[in-house]
Amino acid sequence: MFKTVFSLNQDLLKKFLISVLRLDINPKNANLILENNELNKSIEKEYHKTVDILVSLNSDKDDIFISIDIELNSSKPEDINFRNYLYLSKILTTNIEQGSEIKKMDTHIFIQLNLNIHKFKDNTGEKIFGVKKFKTNEDFVSNVRFVCKSLYYYYNFYYTNNKLVNEEVIWLSLLNCKTFKELEEMSDLIMTKKEKEKFIKTCKSASQDKLLLSE
Repeated sequence: MFKTVFSLNQDLLKKFLISVLRLDINPKNANLILENNELNKSIEKEYHKTVDILVSLNSDKDDIFISIDIELNSSKPEDINFRNYLYLSKILTTNIEQGSEIKKMDTHIFIQLNLNIHKFKDNTGEKIFGVKKFKTNEDFVSNVRFVCKSLYYYYNFYYTNNKLVNEEVIWLSLLNCKTFKELEEMSDLIMTKKEKEKFIKTCKSASQDKLLLSE
């Protein structure tokens, strides 16, 4: 559902990512490209990797280029951490083109956004991981990170705070809506009328797709 709806509403996907990842980018100046989610194999026996959504995002105002792998997880993090690490590692290596200067790769940021349906053991809403040095806990590389969000946490946070929350919380709560009435209410808070109409229409259409519902 997420892949179908946001692939057809890419302007909203851009706003969603900028908000949820707290990127210092103006959506009006940002370009989003939906990439092939089938990661090419390097050898015949390599483990097949298909990410949920892979996008490239960059701003007209600077030289920063961001690759974002979005994963929707129903499994517990500890059960899929290594798989997700493999996915982002593959994206890293396939983005280094022949003739590229490795020292300039720090202008290319790699993020994996994990949207987890369950709650975390410590009842927090967010966990961010990077590639760190032992003992000092300093960044080994500064442009790679794994961002994990608990949709369960944000949905409950939305209601326990009487809906007086920021845009990020609304976006993450919206993904866990139970009814179309609820979806429309949240959409009103973060979308224009035109965006909302198209978004709701796409959601309703996707919700009636028997093939999607069987996946």
